[in-house]
Amino acid sequence: MHAAGSSTIRRSGKLLLWGVGLLLAATAGVMLLLATLDAGVYRRALEQQLSAALGRTVSVGSLSISWSLPATLSARDLRIANPHWASRPDFVIAASSDVRVDLIGLWYGQVVLHALRLRGVDMLLERNADGASNWTFGSPDRSASSVVLPDFDSVSLAEARIAWRQGDGSTAQIQVDSAEARIRTDAPFELHGQVRYGETPMRLAVKADKSLQAALEGKPWRLSMALEAKDASLTLDARLPALNSFNSLEGAELGFNVKGERLDAWSGVVGQALPRWGPYRLSARAHYTQASLQVEDLRLSLDGLPMQASHLEIGSGTAVVGANIDSRLTVEGKIGDTAFSLDAGSAPLPTLWSASGTQPLTLRGSLAQFTLSAEGSVALTDAVPHFDLALTAQGDALEPARVFAGVLSRQPMPVDLAARLTHSHEGYAARNIRGRYVGTTVAGDLVYANGPRARLSGTLNLGLLDVWQAEVKGPEGVPGARALATTEVGAPRWLERVDTDLSLRIATIAGLPVTARNVSGRVQLRGGVIELPGFAAILADTPVTGDGTLRWKDGRPLVAGNVRIALLDLARLGVSGASGARSGPGSAVDEALPLTQLRASDANLQFDIARIVGAHVPIGKVAALARLQGGKLAVELASAMVADVPLQGQATLDTSGSAWRLDASATAERIDLEALLRSLKQPATTSGVIPGLQLQFAAQGTSARALLAQATLNVRSAPFSLAVGRDRSPVTVRSASIDVEPGGPVRASAAGSALGTPMDLTVVGGTLVELLNFESAWPKVEANLHTTAGKESLHVTLSSGPLRRLIGLRDVPLVLQATLPGAQASLQGTVNKLAASAATPLTGRVEIANLAQTAALFTTATLPAIPFTAAGRITLGDGEVAIDQLSAQAGKSDATGRLRLRWRGRPALSADLSSRLIDTTQWGTTDEVSVVDRPIAVKALLSQDAQLRLRAERFILPGYDLAKWQFNGTLANGLIEFSTAAAEGDLRGELRFDVRRDLPGVALRLSLKEVEVQTLYTAAARPTGATAPRLSMRAQLAGSGATLRDMLATGQGELLLTASAGTLPMGAAHGLERLAGNLLLVLLPGRRGGDDAQLECAAARFSIANGIATSSDGIALRLKYIDVLGGGAANLKTSEILFGYRAVRRELFSLNLLSLTSGFAKVSGTIGHPTVTLDPRGLLIQGGAAWASAGLSLLAGDLWRKLESSTDPCARIAAGAQSMGDPLEAVMRAVPPLKPAQ
Repeated sequence: MHAAGSSTIRRSGKLLLWGVGLLLAATAGVMLLLATLDAGVYRRALEQQLSAALGRTVSVGSLSISWSLPATLSARDLRIANPHWASRPDFVIAASSDVRVDLIGLWYGQVVLHALRLRGVDMLLERNADGASNWTFGSPDRSASSVVLPDFDSVSLAEARIAWRQGDGSTAQIQVDSAEARIRTDAPFELHGQVRYGETPMRLAVKADKSLQAALEGKPWRLSMALEAKDASLTLDARLPALNSFNSLEGAELGFNVKGERLDAWSGVVGQALPRWGPYRLSARAHYTQASLQVEDLRLSLDGLPMQASHLEIGSGTAVVGANIDSRLTVEGKIGDTAFSLDAGSAPLPTLWSASGTQPLTLRGSLAQFTLSAEGSVALTDAVPHFDLALTAQGDALEPARVFAGVLSRQPMPVDLAARLTHSHEGYAARNIRGRYVGTTVAGDLVYANGPRARLSGTLNLGLLDVWQAEVKGPEGVPGARALATTEVGAPRWLERVDTDLSLRIATIAGLPVTARNVSGRVQLRGGVIELPGFAAILADTPVTGDGTLRWKDGRPLVAGNVRIALLDLARLGVSGASGARSGPGSAVDEALPLTQLRASDANLQFDIARIVGAHVPIGKVAALARLQGGKLAVELASAMVADVPLQGQATLDTSGSAWRLDASATAERIDLEALLRSLKQPATTSGVIPGLQLQFAAQGTSARALLAQATLNVRSAPFSLAVGRDRSPVTVRSASIDVEPGGPVRASAAGSALGTPMDLTVVGGTLVELLNFESAWPKVEANLHTTAGKESLHVTLSSGPLRRLIGLRDVPLVLQATLPGAQASLQGTVNKLAASAATPLTGRVEIANLAQTAALFTTATLPAIPFTAAGRITLGDGEVAIDQLSAQAGKSDATGRLRLRWRGRPALSADLSSRLIDTTQWGTTDEVSVVDRPIAVKALLSQDAQLRLRAERFILPGYDLAKWQFNGTLANGLIEFSTAAAEGDLRGELRFDVRRDLPGVALRLSLKEVEVQTLYTAAARPTGATAPRLSMRAQLAGSGATLRDMLATGQGELLLTASAGTLPMGAAHGLERLAGNLLLVLLPGRRGGDDAQLECAAARFSIANGIATSSDGIALRLKYIDVLGGGAANLKTSEILFGYRAVRRELFSLNLLSLTSGFAKVSGTIGHPTVTLDPRGLLIQGGAAWASAGLSLLAGDLWRKLESSTDPCARIAAGAQSMGDPLEAVMRAVPPLKPAQ
């Protein structure tokens, strides 16, 4: 309870008791005198006696008596004077007073008064500057004596006014319309009446447990009081130890209960308008002890508060106030369903209210998870309270907003702030603000200065501010919220009274579409106009500047501003997680779109962007103007240059109706693709003009979801033609469009022809509504291309999704399928990073029923009519492709391994393959031009590189079957080098093919050791039990020319063939075995094997010069009984051969003379198809071909005789062979240039 209020109550109670007592005593005395004396004679003497008794001047206007039973004494215009310092002459005035006297009692000497009636009483209680009161009469001793009240069965008061002067000089008063009391020493005191306080009529009822006289005599007194106003009541139950000493209320107890329907019923009582809150109920118990008032069991229930939580309840509370004890207040309760508590403490109440000095103050309040604490000092002056407090705020700052403003967010908004808050005559100051708010650091100083125009100034620095840290929604169903939002029209009145100049800096703002850094500016408010001069920020590493104003025109807010960007780098723009707005049912996209907000203000905004980089095309000179007026927003793209293509556009948003209506359009008159490519700094591989590009968009709805669900989109262009590629292949587009129907998917299509074939392309995505939930939007995007390959239809489909992955270029699933008659291909997988997919493998598969038929659609090369399948993990990179886990099957051949193909820069191919079987016999060619006669593709070999490593368990060539075949080769800058090997005879081969020379050249080396010849053939004979001869070979060859045949024609080199002992198979069908067997059949007629076919050795050495392989040292086959000796040559260019052989006895009697054929055996034909005939007259030597003459001449020269006479002709021939170990590069340099005749 307030100290001033307690003092006023004590003074009023004392005043009333003294006044009533004095008035009753004076009235009783007057009546007694009048009963025995003549009123007219003794009026002046009566006034003198009363004046002397009270120490004040008492005057009576007139006295009269009515001698009825009982008799009535009446006094008119009774006045008691005030001290000289009082504000008016009279302390109390009574217009009339009547007292009824018992005459019979008077007869026996007893004064018995039955009733007293007072009317027109006017009393004013006041004090002077020294504290003296005007209700103290006579000497101090006398004034302290108790008052003896006469007995009245009834005391009534009518038309009375009892007033008291307050500390500020004003007066307060109680109007008593009527009141009636019983005042007897032998009966409890009772009072009933109708009073008015502050124009509020009330019924008053007071009951005590003792008489009023007992209370005045200092006896304990208990009374109950009931005060009733309209729809309100106050009940009070008090225990007073003594009423004769108002300076000591020790032990007094008080309990009260106030309740009603609305608080404003007490507005007249408190002297100011109270809110219309209610119902309410307030109760407490108070105890006065040791000069302090202690309040306990404070309870409050209040409904109808104008906030989200409209109910306030205090479940428990205590308070302590007094002269010698610190003041304290503690309450706990709930606001709505939210718990709160308050604990405040300060100095003793008289000290706190003194006008000098400062007093300590501590305060701590909590609301759910939010706590506010203050500690410092306060000085309660006559003008304004001064304080200096260390203030801290911790917890969820949204708790007050949820309770008082109805914010619906459940996400916490953590705060931990500290500041020094002061208040003085000059105003408020919050200095050294430090801490964190919603995860961001806060620092600064704020000053609010009082004056004719208040001023807010200071600085505020924020760290990282995440606008999505807390999802805040406005109140729903808050009583009066809509009314509060719409009552004030025009500028808020406080804008006209407050000026502002704030310096604001924010280090980082996250949660926007792009991150903002180094945000700075000044916020100025002057004359009701808010200005934002010198605004600067860095958005996505892009400096942005601007300025703006907010003013009110015709009662409406008007925003005007300019935004300027010198360079906007789109590559620096990112998507925040932010995006993170929910779009499921019940989210913001389903809420009603704002209509009132757009209708409530107008705006004019100008945007200027000098240059935009980071896009696929350069953009510059962007200027746009946005105008908002009366709920209609118009945006006009005044100009923009996109890849040197001028664009114009406009959009309108109409919110004047019950829903949003959005219409937008854009046009590009002419798009020059060649100029576009030049602006992109790309090769001008495409030329042409796309004319008349137009975009139209329209939508209507009450929410973002409904808006997109009803949207239509159309993008069209006029027909156009393009020239594509270096050869300027024509591409004609008859029609191209993007269409969206309400509720339908986004569909893009183009129709025309490309490279002479028809083209029909369609791309289908999801609906526009799905874009609201970007995380799952467009789970499938499908492209379909219908065209032709040759005369066959080709259908290509590409599926991917969702859209988020496509735009983010990460973890993008792809499924591509291409279908031709008899062939299909597929590619599927997930690309981890679409922009750089080198590390992302995809699964690919190709199935072709007839390779020849399908290949004919794409190339002129003839491929075999065999089925082909292949599968592998394909990794697409930057200008390259890698195929891992390759598994291919072409006819009978198969291969597994890894391929690498690079086409960007210098093309290159690398392969590491293994195979179970490679059968080249299925790859025979029917080309009109033989392989050996085709010009060598020098340009192709010079422009690309290759590396091949191949391992085959079985390698089949026409006529040969090799096992464990290996091949290692490289092509680098026009130089081919490879080596090969096979299991048979430890086969080894090397080749060097060089097209860097003026004329391409080739050099090769081949070796074979101790191989059983039949194992080289595809259809080798089964073992016969006899030991077969083993063949060894060494060969070296080099040549040059524009074709392989030319290289053979210039061939230089050497060849050595040797064979070990064994049985020659008769009737063999392949190669050297067949040739040897046929020779024996010709030279030994009638012989079919046995000892005649036992070979001891064989040898042949050929010197190769200018494409002719000549047996320079002859050819020898040593059998058990004979030697077969011969010579000849082979033309490598034409593949012709011409050899002659004859048989010679090794011993005179080893054979019958008739068993040898005279003459020669002639071997002619080609290397691949030799024939053996008999030449009995030796015409071969004289009439052979010129190119073979050198070899045939051996048959008639000394060398022949030397071979006949040699004990070992095989060794003699082999001894003449060169080492054939020179580097192939040196061998190639020794090749003479091709002669023109050749």
